[in-house]
Amino acid sequence: MDCLERIRWAVRDMARASPRQWATLHADLVADLSLCRLPPRRTERRCERAVKVKMSNFPLKRRGPTPSHVTQPPNEGCGAC
Repeated sequence: MDCLERIRWAVRDMARASPRQWATLHADLVADLSLCRLPPRRTERRCERAVKVKMSNFPLKRRGPTPSHVTQPPNEGCGAC
């Protein structure tokens, strides 16, 4: 029996049980789920993971702090003030 099936059974049991029994049923569910084994991880991939870059007319925002040697000119406003 896999984990999803165990959770489905536990949900059915909890729906029928009184709220006083929920803690016990939850503890039983956690114990049952700890017995489930995960399949081994697949270490090799056919395609590398990558981020798809979409085309846009707008410049990309650069993440990270601005270098300390680059200073921004002071904002002098539009002159109407």
